Amino acid sequence: MGRKASFVFTSRRPLDRFVWCNTHDSAKASSLLNELRIETVDSLGIKDDFSSFIYPEAGVIAVGAYKDSFVFCDRDMNSLDLQPFQAFAFSGHSLGVVLHSVTNYWGFTYKGPSGVSRLVSGYEATIERSEGSPLPIEEDFWAKYSADGKHWYEKGKRLDVVMGEELVFLVTSMFLGKPLHHYNPMAQEDVLELEEGEDWDGLPVELFHKVKKPWWKLWQ
Repeated sequence: MGRKASFVFTSRRPLDRFVWCNTHDSAKASSLLNELRIETVDSLGIKDDFSSFIYPEAGVIAVGAYKDSFVFCDRDMNSLDLQPFQAFAFSGHSLGVVLHSVTNYWGFTYKGPSGVSRLVSGYEATIERSEGSPLPIEEDFWAKYSADGKHWYEKGKRLDVVMGEELVFLVTSMFLGKPLHHYNPMAQEDVLELEEGEDWDGLPVELFHKVKKPWWKLWQ
């Protein structure tokens, strides 16, 4: 396990179209920051690939504001707490993701329509929390892999890797169409009929300086 990530997706659109609604709206991004009570930030410009900013450098927030969808990346927030983002998802979908290679911590939380809720997190081969029924996208994973607190196993054979990270990236494919570590929208083979405001470029985010105070504590 060697990656770091801390971000939240929200979308009121069908998940298989999340990645194509990727025209960034700076005014909507600023509105999101205001709603989250982040009062003083400076824009550092728009970047064309959010996957490079899933764990922004210290003092920076990455925000993507699209048609009925957001992505919010910040290394300091508790991305397994979706409550601050529920107003933006309404009856849609929200996914929070955390990965930390130093501690081998991994996890995701998902809230969907009709009250669907799922949270899984852990350290290395210890599953610390497991709430809600597995999502359909998880079923093949858990049929193949298991963990006993010391090791991960593939159908009974001990592994030397932390498969929690693979689970987390697998779940991101609900929004991106493929797991995050394989994400490249230009490589899609099945071309969708795009709607107005959709295109095939990367998923853009706008970078902002964070305020100095620990604003995420306002959520607790």
